[in-house]
Amino acid sequence: MARVNLSHALLDTLVFAMQIFAVLAQQQVDGASSDHASNFLKYRPPFSHSLHVQILASAIICTLLFVLLLHLLLTARYHYLLAPTNFAIQLSAVICLLVFHIASLAIVLRSAFVQSQQWPYMLAYVAVMVPPLSDSEDAWRTSLLAAWCAMKILTSALIQMTHIQFLTLLFPMKLDVRLTYLLLGPLALLSAVTELRPVLPPAYSSSLFAIRTTCNATLSLLYSAALLTWGTFVAPRRAWRSDGGTSAFGVGALLLAALSTALSFVCIPGSGNYSNERCTWIPGLVLAVILWQSYLGWWWWVGAVSGGMEEADKSKTRTKRMKDKARRLGKGSGSAGAAWRFVPSRSPRQQQEGRGLQEEGHEHGTTTDWSDSPSLRRRRGSRHVAST
Repeated sequence: MARVNLSHALLDTLVFAMQIFAVLAQQQVDGASSDHASNFLKYRPPFSHSLHVQILASAIICTLLFVLLLHLLLTARYHYLLAPTNFAIQLSAVICLLVFHIASLAIVLRSAFVQSQQWPYMLAYVAVMVPPLSDSEDAWRTSLLAAWCAMKILTSALIQMTHIQFLTLLFPMKLDVRLTYLLLGPLALLSAVTELRPVLPPAYSSSLFAIRTTCNATLSLLYSAALLTWGTFVAPRRAWRSDGGTSAFGVGALLLAALSTALSFVCIPGSGNYSNERCTWIPGLVLAVILWQSYLGWWWWVGAVSGGMEEADKSKTRTKRMKDKARRLGKGSGSAGAAWRFVPSRSPRQQQEGRGLQEEGHEHGTTTDWSDSPSLRRRRGSRHVAST
């Protein structure tokens, strides 16, 4: 009996020791696998550069542009009559950018669908490059790549042209218009030309990407500064009127200006850092925000200008009413009596003497002031005849 108990105790001890060795071995394996995985995880891009965020951001950008297109079409009757050039450029820019992002989203979804049909039948983590890199299996033909770059150049030029033309409305002086074109035109042109980066040799890609992001950030900063200057120093009284939602348009335009400037500076890569190019959705979001900023700024300017015109019309109406009233009170015809004339007010010296020009005329019955009526003149004349 004692031998049986001893054998059971030895067996339990052996099993417990084996369990301990198994746990230690598993920990060593897990540590080795975690070290092996960490070597790969350090190359993983941030979550903002993932495929999921890219699809979500592209859908949001398309929604923003579609809503803006609806607003432009609904207000086309008024917008085109007030500024046909601004309306044509802004509508063309919105349509081009919307078509561009719809095509980009279609390419991304198609790439994700193809990935899901292959082993391991899952979606990739990294965002899809549009257009694909030249050394990848899905590289585009040269003609297709050139057409894509031409579309990007046209879209970028139209968007920057929209805002530059809008600034000429804010500052219509000839000198201001020339300065606007001379300062912002070359930056906008350079930013558009850098869209040729996919068709150029890879050695220039990093430099062109840095130039494009720097130009876009500078343009966004200048747009925001010009808009703030106009609303703060040029026309503060008319720009912040509460009538017609003018101040609401101004607040929205300035908030979008600050947002576009911040996003533009985020896109600028640091020294030796080229990984920000993987965040493909930020430049498109910046362009969409700039278009919305231009749209709200346009209606802000319209509200301010219409407010000034309303004040001028009210002033003209008041002046006309005063003239009509003075004409009705100061002019008679026929039996109403002779033409009235306005008698100037008394001077301080005449007031001290107690008799002015108006009183002298009343005494002799030869003059009247503008407040006399025909009946008062007739009664005054009859009293003067009776007294004589």
